[in-house]
Amino acid sequence: MKLSLSEVHPGCVAVTCEADRETYRSLNPDYSPSDPLPVKEILWFDATKSTIIIRPISTYPSNRYFEAKYDQIEEIVLEGFDVNLPEDENGVHEALFYLPTGFIKSIDGGLGFPKEYHSIIDSAEEIDGVTSLVITKRGPTRIDEPCFYLAYREFEKLRLTLARITRGYQREGRIDRAIEAHNALLTTLDAHRFPARQRPLKKDAVFKLLTDRDPAKSDLSKGDRAGMISALRSSAPALAAEKPQVLYELQRDVELVSLDVLIVRFREMLEKKLPESAWQELFASNPFILSMLFGYPIVEVLGQAHVGGTALTGRSGKIADFLIKSEGTNNAALVEIKTPRTLLLGKEFRGGVYPASNDLTGSIVQVLDQRYQFQKNIAQIKDATDISDLASYAVDCVVVAGTTPASKAEQKCLELFRRSMKDVQIYTFDELLQKMVRLRDFLASDEPSAEASEPLGPSCLPPPPEPIEV
Repeated sequence: MKLSLSEVHPGCVAVTCEADRETYRSLNPDYSPSDPLPVKEILWFDATKSTIIIRPISTYPSNRYFEAKYDQIEEIVLEGFDVNLPEDENGVHEALFYLPTGFIKSIDGGLGFPKEYHSIIDSAEEIDGVTSLVITKRGPTRIDEPCFYLAYREFEKLRLTLARITRGYQREGRIDRAIEAHNALLTTLDAHRFPARQRPLKKDAVFKLLTDRDPAKSDLSKGDRAGMISALRSSAPALAAEKPQVLYELQRDVELVSLDVLIVRFREMLEKKLPESAWQELFASNPFILSMLFGYPIVEVLGQAHVGGTALTGRSGKIADFLIKSEGTNNAALVEIKTPRTLLLGKEFRGGVYPASNDLTGSIVQVLDQRYQFQKNIAQIKDATDISDLASYAVDCVVVAGTTPASKAEQKCLELFRRSMKDVQIYTFDELLQKMVRLRDFLASDEPSAEASEPLGPSCLPPPPEPIEV
């Protein structure tokens, strides 16, 4: 389908789409090649209001082709999001690629939501008079006709829940088909050799029976609940030997739930003005996040380590936020944690060139000085502690600070600067969040393979994190 762009006002671009000629012609036999094709305005990119307006259309060849995709909702608005104005058709496709997770990102797909999230539209359309669904970062969920405002944080929670429900139904469908095929093909031939299979207990049936009620009215005591967990732990070896696939799926579900909780919590913290100590506590209780900063398995040695004294737990010397080591070689690494609001770049130097900020360069020098002190005192530190296997062959240094700049020029300058750093790796907080989301989506889409039937080793993720008061 052909796209055209027009300027609505400075900083605002509208995108118009023309119907596909072959598809439209097949659905309209009286159509003449000389007749104009229908056009629809499907997108607005408004950088002045940090708003993207999406008007989904039906692209499936049917009697509703090129009409509004939904019965009542005419547009989906993203409010408070970064907007890069497209300059041509390729720019439109690139801008769609960076839409949040949960949206159809292709014109050919008609935009809007994938089928697994249609219930969001269905619920909004239950409200008479609502024609606009606004996913906002600027306020709470509310109704202000003709708009239904859905807070982005609530949208993300709902999206993750709907995705889990969809996976559950897909798994149940595979089980039903396997049972039907077995009974129809094998049981009918030899019922003694191939007894009929029965539908297993629906996923989460026991869980819902025990937990889908008011906790205050639950018949289960704390001791009962602790006993259930203890029984599962004691049965794990037998499950691994007899039903490894069941244990694999249980472990996978626990990992997904743990990661979902961590992602939501990370997003909530990004929206607040929190001190470094809050982020240090988050990383300390979830060392899994730190593992994503390195290309090798790590073990946390100590948080707030005194790397400049004679002992890691001393009261003098340089203090590193985290001292970790490689699980294989015991080589040490230092991590310095700042906050998402740390400025990464200074004022424009000239012509789209932005230097690194004082905060960023100071953090880099700080972690390099910590490395110098650590390497200088490594012998005394090992002698004064029980960590005798700690090595300082080539100490990696990592700084976590700030968020990715909004403009292309600033992004370019940040990349040029940090890629030129030989001894220090620089990550932003939103990049860490993106790594977690990508891992979560990968685990969610990963189908159990033949290797999954083997007994499992330790989980790659920690148990669900304990809440931190911030």
